[in-house]
Amino acid sequence: MADPVLWTLAGTTAATVLFLLERRAKLRPTALDAWAATHHFPLQRDVPAHALSSLEPLALLPTVMAVERLAQGTLRSDQLAMSTTLSVCVVGGERQARRFLLGAFGGHPDMPALRVLPASVRDAPSHLGFVEMPAAGLPDAYRIESFQPLRTDLTQALGAALRDAGGDGSYRIELRSGRILIAAPHQPGGSPDALIALGARLSEQLFTLLGPPAEAPEPNQKAGGSCKTSGLPPQLGGCGSCGCG
Repeated sequence: MADPVLWTLAGTTAATVLFLLERRAKLRPTALDAWAATHHFPLQRDVPAHALSSLEPLALLPTVMAVERLAQGTLRSDQLAMSTTLSVCVVGGERQARRFLLGAFGGHPDMPALRVLPASVRDAPSHLGFVEMPAAGLPDAYRIESFQPLRTDLTQALGAALRDAGGDGSYRIELRSGRILIAAPHQPGGSPDALIALGARLSEQLFTLLGPPAEAPEPNQKAGGSCKTSGLPPQLGGCGSCGCG
Protein backbone atom coordinates (compact mmCIF):
# COMPACT_ATOMS: atom_id res chain seq x y z
CA MET A 1 0.00 0.00 0.00
CA ALA A 2 1.35 3.43 -0.91
CA ASP A 3 2.56 5.71 1.82
CA PRO A 4 -0.37 8.02 2.81
CA VAL A 5 2.12 10.81 3.50
CA LEU A 6 3.23 10.74 -0.14
CA TRP A 7 -0.39 10.79 -1.32
CA THR A 8 -1.10 13.77 0.92
CA LEU A 9 2.01 15.58 -0.32
CA ALA A 10 1.08 14.93 -3.96
CA GLY A 11 -2.49 16.15 -3.42
CA THR A 12 -1.32 19.30 -1.66
CA THR A 13 1.16 20.04 -4.44
CA ALA A 14 -1.49 19.61 -7.13
CA ALA A 15 -3.92 21.89 -5.28
CA THR A 16 -1.22 24.54 -4.89
CA VAL A 17 -0.35 24.42 -8.60
CA LEU A 18 -4.02 24.75 -9.58
CA PHE A 19 -4.45 27.69 -7.21
CA LEU A 20 -1.40 29.49 -8.63
CA LEU A 21 -2.52 28.87 -12.22
CA GLU A 22 -6.01 30.20 -11.47
CA ARG A 23 -4.56 33.24 -9.71
CA ARG A 24 -2.24 33.90 -12.63
CA ALA A 25 -5.15 33.68 -15.06
CA LYS A 26 -7.17 36.18 -13.04
CA LEU A 27 -4.27 38.63 -13.01
CA ARG A 28 -3.76 38.55 -16.79
CA PRO A 29 -4.43 41.95 -18.35
CA THR A 30 -7.71 42.11 -20.26
CA ALA A 31 -9.05 44.43 -22.94
CA LEU A 32 -10.66 46.54 -20.23
CA ASP A 33 -7.68 47.22 -17.95
CA ALA A 34 -5.86 49.88 -19.95
CA TRP A 35 -9.09 51.27 -21.42
CA ALA A 36 -10.71 51.80 -18.01
CA ALA A 37 -7.59 53.52 -16.68
CA THR A 38 -7.44 55.84 -19.70
CA HIS A 39 -11.15 56.73 -19.57
CA HIS A 40 -11.39 56.89 -15.75
CA PHE A 41 -14.05 54.18 -15.63
CA PRO A 42 -14.35 52.32 -12.30
CA LEU A 43 -13.11 48.76 -12.89
CA GLN A 44 -13.87 45.71 -10.75
CA ARG A 45 -11.80 42.54 -10.96
CA ASP A 46 -12.94 38.94 -10.47
CA VAL A 47 -16.58 39.78 -9.68
CA PRO A 48 -19.32 37.16 -9.09
CA ALA A 49 -21.14 35.93 -12.19
CA HIS A 50 -24.44 37.19 -10.76
CA ALA A 51 -23.15 40.74 -11.28
CA LEU A 52 -24.72 40.40 -14.75
CA SER A 53 -28.05 39.09 -13.44
CA SER A 54 -29.86 42.20 -14.68
CA LEU A 55 -28.98 41.14 -18.26
CA GLU A 56 -30.27 37.58 -17.96
CA PRO A 57 -31.34 35.66 -19.88
CA LEU A 58 -28.55 36.46 -22.34
CA ALA A 59 -29.67 35.42 -25.80
CA LEU A 60 -26.35 35.96 -27.56
CA LEU A 61 -23.87 33.94 -25.46
CA PRO A 62 -23.64 30.54 -23.77
CA THR A 63 -23.89 30.44 -19.98
CA VAL A 64 -21.58 32.94 -18.26
CA MET A 65 -19.33 30.98 -15.88
CA ALA A 66 -17.22 33.88 -14.57
CA VAL A 67 -16.81 37.64 -14.89
CA GLU A 68 -13.13 38.63 -14.88
CA ARG A 69 -13.64 42.38 -15.26
CA LEU A 70 -16.61 44.74 -14.95
CA ALA A 71 -16.72 48.46 -15.74
CA GLN A 72 -19.84 50.59 -15.42
CA GLY A 73 -20.57 54.25 -16.05
CA THR A 74 -21.92 56.74 -18.57
CA LEU A 75 -20.24 57.43 -21.89
CA ARG A 76 -20.81 60.94 -23.17
CA SER A 77 -20.33 62.51 -26.58
CA ASP A 78 -21.61 65.61 -28.34
CA GLN A 79 -24.65 63.63 -29.54
CA LEU A 80 -25.67 61.47 -26.57
CA ALA A 81 -25.05 60.23 -23.05
CA MET A 82 -25.20 56.44 -22.93
CA SER A 83 -25.27 54.23 -19.85
CA THR A 84 -22.64 51.55 -20.36
CA THR A 85 -21.61 48.26 -18.77
CA LEU A 86 -18.53 46.49 -20.11
CA SER A 87 -17.34 43.09 -18.94
CA VAL A 88 -14.89 40.34 -19.81
CA CYS A 89 -16.75 37.04 -19.38
CA VAL A 90 -15.80 33.39 -19.41
CA VAL A 91 -18.60 31.44 -21.11
CA GLY A 92 -19.33 27.79 -21.81
CA GLY A 93 -18.30 24.67 -19.92
CA GLU A 94 -14.90 23.83 -18.48
CA ARG A 95 -13.74 22.06 -21.64
CA GLN A 96 -15.01 24.74 -24.02
CA ALA A 97 -14.49 27.87 -21.93
CA ARG A 98 -14.01 31.02 -24.01
CA ARG A 99 -13.57 34.66 -23.13
CA PHE A 100 -15.86 37.34 -24.57
CA LEU A 101 -16.04 41.08 -24.27
CA LEU A 102 -19.66 42.02 -23.53
CA GLY A 103 -21.08 45.53 -23.73
CA ALA A 104 -24.52 46.61 -22.52
CA PHE A 105 -25.72 50.05 -23.63
CA GLY A 106 -28.84 52.11 -23.07
CA GLY A 107 -31.28 52.06 -25.98
CA HIS A 108 -34.74 52.97 -27.22
CA PRO A 109 -37.52 51.52 -25.02
CA ASP A 110 -39.57 50.48 -28.06
CA MET A 111 -36.92 48.34 -29.73
CA PRO A 112 -38.11 44.92 -30.94
CA ALA A 113 -36.56 41.86 -29.33
CA LEU A 114 -34.04 40.32 -31.74
CA ARG A 115 -30.54 38.92 -31.95
CA VAL A 116 -27.91 39.02 -34.70
CA LEU A 117 -25.41 36.16 -34.70
CA PRO A 118 -22.54 35.07 -36.94
CA ALA A 119 -24.05 32.72 -39.53
CA SER A 120 -21.94 29.75 -38.38
CA VAL A 121 -22.61 30.13 -34.64
CA ARG A 122 -24.76 27.45 -32.99
CA ASP A 123 -23.90 27.93 -29.31
CA ALA A 124 -26.47 30.65 -28.47
CA PRO A 125 -29.39 29.56 -26.24
CA SER A 126 -31.93 27.71 -28.37
CA HIS A 127 -34.82 27.55 -25.87
CA LEU A 128 -35.78 31.24 -25.91
CA GLY A 129 -38.07 31.06 -28.95
CA PHE A 130 -36.03 33.08 -31.47
CA VAL A 131 -36.71 32.22 -35.13
CA GLU A 132 -34.53 33.17 -38.10
CA MET A 133 -36.08 35.96 -40.17
CA PRO A 134 -35.47 37.45 -43.63
CA ALA A 135 -33.19 40.44 -43.27
CA ALA A 136 -32.65 42.86 -46.14
CA GLY A 137 -29.25 44.54 -45.99
CA LEU A 138 -27.65 42.18 -43.47
CA PRO A 139 -24.15 40.94 -44.45
CA ASP A 140 -23.96 37.30 -45.51
CA ALA A 141 -21.72 36.55 -42.54
CA TYR A 142 -24.66 37.11 -40.17
CA ARG A 143 -28.18 35.89 -39.55
CA ILE A 144 -30.96 37.63 -37.64
CA GLU A 145 -33.51 36.01 -35.34
CA SER A 146 -36.63 37.47 -33.75
CA PHE A 147 -40.17 36.63 -32.65
CA GLN A 148 -41.84 38.38 -35.58
CA PRO A 149 -40.98 39.82 -39.02
CA LEU A 150 -38.77 42.90 -38.84
CA ARG A 151 -38.89 46.29 -40.53
CA THR A 152 -36.65 46.56 -43.58
CA ASP A 153 -35.18 49.89 -42.49
CA LEU A 154 -34.23 48.32 -39.15
CA THR A 155 -32.38 45.37 -40.69
CA GLN A 156 -30.69 47.68 -43.18
CA ALA A 157 -29.47 49.91 -40.35
CA LEU A 158 -28.10 46.90 -38.49
CA GLY A 159 -26.40 45.66 -41.65
CA ALA A 160 -24.78 49.01 -42.40
CA ALA A 161 -23.48 49.32 -38.83
CA LEU A 162 -21.99 45.81 -38.92
CA ARG A 163 -20.28 46.39 -42.27
CA ASP A 164 -18.71 49.61 -41.01
CA ALA A 165 -17.64 47.95 -37.76
CA GLY A 166 -15.73 45.20 -39.57
CA GLY A 167 -14.70 42.57 -37.03
CA ASP A 168 -14.57 39.68 -39.53
CA GLY A 169 -18.18 38.70 -38.87
CA SER A 170 -17.60 38.05 -35.17
CA TYR A 171 -20.00 40.46 -33.46
CA ARG A 172 -23.14 39.30 -31.67
CA ILE A 173 -25.97 41.78 -31.07
CA GLU A 174 -29.12 41.53 -28.99
CA LEU A 175 -31.80 44.20 -28.89
CA ARG A 176 -34.41 44.35 -26.15
CA SER A 177 -36.54 47.11 -24.68
CA GLY A 178 -34.21 49.87 -23.52
CA ARG A 179 -31.01 47.86 -23.98
CA ILE A 180 -28.44 47.05 -26.67
CA LEU A 181 -26.12 44.12 -25.96
CA ILE A 182 -23.02 43.49 -28.06
CA ALA A 183 -20.46 40.71 -27.62
CA ALA A 184 -17.23 39.83 -29.41
CA PRO A 185 -14.46 37.31 -28.74
CA HIS A 186 -11.93 38.72 -26.30
CA GLN A 187 -8.64 39.73 -27.89
CA PRO A 188 -5.64 39.94 -25.50
CA GLY A 189 -4.17 43.41 -25.71
CA GLY A 190 -7.21 44.65 -27.60
CA SER A 191 -9.53 47.54 -26.85
CA PRO A 192 -13.32 47.82 -26.52
CA ASP A 193 -13.38 51.02 -28.60
CA ALA A 194 -14.78 49.34 -31.74
CA LEU A 195 -17.50 47.58 -29.75
CA ILE A 196 -18.42 50.84 -27.99
CA ALA A 197 -18.53 52.72 -31.30
CA LEU A 198 -20.93 50.09 -32.68
CA GLY A 199 -23.15 50.42 -29.60
CA ALA A 200 -23.21 54.23 -29.85
CA ARG A 201 -24.03 54.15 -33.56
CA LEU A 202 -26.86 51.67 -33.10
CA SER A 203 -28.32 53.62 -30.18
CA GLU A 204 -28.35 56.84 -32.19
CA GLN A 205 -29.72 55.23 -35.37
CA LEU A 206 -32.48 53.34 -33.58
CA PHE A 207 -33.70 56.47 -31.81
CA THR A 208 -33.88 58.12 -35.24
CA LEU A 209 -35.73 55.18 -36.82
CA LEU A 210 -38.17 54.51 -34.00
CA GLY A 211 -38.93 58.15 -33.16
CA PRO A 212 -39.84 59.52 -29.73
CA PRO A 213 -40.53 56.78 -27.14
CA ALA A 214 -44.18 56.00 -26.50
CA GLU A 215 -45.53 57.82 -23.48
CA ALA A 216 -46.38 55.80 -20.38
CA PRO A 217 -50.17 55.49 -19.78
CA GLU A 218 -51.71 57.82 -17.24
CA PRO A 219 -52.52 56.29 -13.83
CA ASN A 220 -56.13 55.11 -13.46
CA GLN A 221 -58.41 57.54 -11.68
CA LYS A 222 -61.77 57.15 -10.06
CA ALA A 223 -64.64 59.23 -11.37
CA GLY A 224 -64.80 62.61 -9.69
CA GLY A 225 -61.17 62.83 -8.62
CA SER A 226 -57.89 61.11 -8.03
CA CYS A 227 -57.75 57.63 -6.58
CA LYS A 228 -57.42 57.98 -2.81
CA THR A 229 -55.84 54.58 -2.19
CA SER A 230 -53.13 54.78 -4.81
CA GLY A 231 -50.18 52.56 -3.96
CA LEU A 232 -51.83 50.85 -1.00
CA PRO A 233 -51.62 47.06 -0.77
CA PRO A 234 -54.89 45.04 -0.99
CA GLN A 235 -54.99 44.37 2.74
CA LEU A 236 -55.19 48.12 3.33
CA GLY A 237 -57.97 48.70 0.86
CA GLY A 238 -55.98 49.37 -2.28
CA CYS A 239 -55.29 47.29 -5.39
CA GLY A 240 -51.56 47.50 -5.01
CA SER A 241 -51.09 49.90 -7.94
CA CYS A 242 -53.82 52.50 -8.13
CA GLY A 243 -56.13 51.29 -5.38
CA CYS A 244 -59.15 51.02 -7.64
CA GLY A 245 -61.45 48.10 -7.05
